Amino acid sequence: MGHDVFISHSSKDKEIVDLICSTLENSGLKCWIAPRNIKGGDDYAEEIIEAIRTCTVMLLVFSNHSNESAHVKREIDVATNAGKTIIPFKITDTEVSLAFVYYLAGIHWIDGTPAPTLHIDKLAEQIALSIPKHSDNLLEQLNNLLDKFIEKAEQEIPSFPYYQIQNLRRKFNVIFSKQNIDDKPEKNGTIKNNGYYDIFQNSSGEVLIIINARQGTPNNAKIFYDGGSDMLLYRNQKSAVILSNIAEKARPILKTTDKALIAEITSDEEVYCEYKVPIHIVKNLDILLNE
Repeated sequence: MGHDVFISHSSKDKEIVDLICSTLENSGLKCWIAPRNIKGGDDYAEEIIEAIRTCTVMLLVFSNHSNESAHVKREIDVATNAGKTIIPFKITDTEVSLAFVYYLAGIHWIDGTPAPTLHIDKLAEQIALSIPKHSDNLLEQLNNLLDKFIEKAEQEIPSFPYYQIQNLRRKFNVIFSKQNIDDKPEKNGTIKNNGYYDIFQNSSGEVLIIINARQGTPNNAKIFYDGGSDMLLYRNQKSAVILSNIAEKARPILKTTDKALIAEITSDEEVYCEYKVPIHIVKNLDILLNE
């Protein structure tokens, strides 16, 4: 069985590469890394090629050393020809050589400079989101993976004052989207999509999303968004809401905002509950919606 992640790197970066590998494996990802996974007596080059072909994702740890490594360039070539997802993680501020520009054109880089150790947890999150999970409940897996990050993020989010709905609308007076949502069938009794929602942003850049009130108390709520027309608001393990038909001008705002205030309102436009959520950018929201 193949590994989740093949780690392409220069041996001169061993200290931080070992830290990256242990962090990924502690998060539940199975990694292949040389020389640890090289079997004694086997052909080195053949093992490398087989490991790349059977992995799900290649992680390129990019540095001034790997930038000059012929071995790393050959590994990238094999991964490209095999159609593998390549995730480059930049640990030094090095000008990218033409060979890497050729292979990695159009690929999103994760910048870990100038302090790459501070970005390894985020790197693990991004890699995990790009790998299909073998579980009946992807949302629970994301919860387990992101709990530590979310707890830290929520501690850093300043408290919003409590307003009734009209005061909220006056405070957040720039409207980016207002949609009526058609009812859609529930999936596994958990995802509902009805009523309407509004998206606002105030002059300070804070985002407010107003939705119809749902039953149940939000617990560890969060938003998943891939920059497209749909967004998933996860309220708790039994409740998630799909916000569809997001206006074009609202999309870049949501994709570059790390948190939002959610206000759930009653039919009389009174605030039923109000809570803060982090916004997590994912590669493909369909993976969550189709699980």
